[in-house]
Amino acid sequence: MRAVDAALKQLLSADAGLAALGVTAVYKGFGPADAVYPFVVFAKIADASRPWYAMGVKGPTGYDLVYAIQAVTEGLSSNDAGAIDERLQVLLDDAEFAVNGYTLIKCERGTEIEEPEEVSGKTYWRKGAQYHISIQKL
Repeated sequence: MRAVDAALKQLLSADAGLAALGVTAVYKGFGPADAVYPFVVFAKIADASRPWYAMGVKGPTGYDLVYAIQAVTEGLSSNDAGAIDERLQVLLDDAEFAVNGYTLIKCERGTEIEEPEEVSGKTYWRKGAQYHISIQKL
């Protein structure tokens, strides 16, 4: 959902705490091949339920969404990814942030994600969580 994508990108890109941890960028989906590590990625991975419908209102009025939001780092240790993930949790779990055209009902951390990957002899870490985001049209 574009409004949530834009809100997450704004919130995460503007955070001084993530910048202090060395985060260079925030990407929707995945980082480009020439991305500088570490960075953060986010993607909507599910609509957890059907859209809500308000009595007397034509069309959907709210949504329950699930986003995967992860730190991506390069190196043998997952410590850097873990520190960035801790900051993501502070920013997002039970967060209040603006979503254009909607009221944020909740943003809750769910299942944690930790994925090591080795590509061409280099080790990469993805660490974060699924976040359940509920919004309602203004």
